[in-house]
Amino acid sequence: MKIASYVLSLTSLFSLTVSPILAAQYKSLCVPSGSVPFSNVGSLLGQVFVFVLVTASILLFLYLILGGVQWMTSGGDKVATQAAKDRLTAALVGILIILSVYGVMKIVEAAFGINVLGSIKLPTAPDSIPYLIKDPNCP
Repeated sequence: MKIASYVLSLTSLFSLTVSPILAAQYKSLCVPSGSVPFSNVGSLLGQVFVFVLVTASILLFLYLILGGVQWMTSGGDKVATQAAKDRLTAALVGILIILSVYGVMKIVEAAFGINVLGSIKLPTAPDSIPYLIKDPNCP
């Protein structure tokens, strides 16, 4: 009961000392009109593939770290150690699968003369966002 009254008194004390926030005047966000940043379906699929490849690589790296931590904290327990080994094995197999898919895509690029992967880089926001409603007050 003492803790509850202490928390309640501190909460009421700090809530009385809150000063108002003086925010800036609201200004309409002008969204530039434009088209979709992808010119064809192949470009869109290439970007989706790169996104999936990068996301899977990051998740597998985290899975590998989790397996290592699980192995270190198993404390000699055979079941926990085996579970950690299985997790590490699954992460390594996943990395091999991702590398083989990347290799196959590079072979497809070389065989057909197309650029599916491009240069792998982190995705960025497009210059124009066409799916937002344009504000009529904007020029």
